[in-house]
Amino acid sequence: LQQLKAIRKYLHQEKELLEHYFNEITSELEKENLFIKHYENLDEILKQKCDEYFFSNIFPVIVPIAVDATHPFPHLNNLSFSLAVKICDKAHPELVKFGMIRIPRVLPRFYEVSANIYVPIESIVHQHAEEIFPGYKLLASAAFRVTRNADIVIEEEEADDFMMILEQGLKLRRKGAFVRLQIQKDADEQIVEFLNTHMKIFHKDVYEYSILLNLPSLWQIAGNKTFTHLLSP
Repeated sequence: LQQLKAIRKYLHQEKELLEHYFNEITSELEKENLFIKHYENLDEILKQKCDEYFFSNIFPVIVPIAVDATHPFPHLNNLSFSLAVKICDKAHPELVKFGMIRIPRVLPRFYEVSANIYVPIESIVHQHAEEIFPGYKLLASAAFRVTRNADIVIEEEEADDFMMILEQGLKLRRKGAFVRLQIQKDADEQIVEFLNTHMKIFHKDVYEYSILLNLPSLWQIAGNKTFTHLLSP
């Protein structure tokens, strides 16, 4: 229990540091004419380019997942990145449903819509959610990321079969219990409740971020040779 408290304290401190430095760094990058912009902040020409990119590159590889009595909550891999949605039937607006759109790892985290502007993929997917769920109106969406328990427990009496136990443990890790939910700040309360109902995560293990999620993918931008002079030596 003490270890869990220490981990939570560390993760909350880490979240605050990430938010601080992300905002500081992106502000400095803007001075160098390098921008991370959401779809809604683009001009019409760049929005059209994003639309074309969605239908040619994103739409063919994503699958809409509705969750209801006949469609169970899907398996989510550790550290997978998705978009949860709240939608309603256009013909019957009182019928509200929840679902999600998994963002495949084969897709780049950002779309380089111009030489100096990167668009987070989730903002493009959000814009086209109603094409992904035809017949439904989008009410709200929230990007989120999950962490599963990766512990492997090996009993002393099983030490002789260590390799076999380790192999089994590695297979079971992908089905470990959810231990953390990272979600964008100010997410729709019903979406958070929907996710928590199925994941059974403690409230203390839900981390709301005011910045982008899945920050390791920023290496995609760091790899832009045009801006190599901005990299730390």
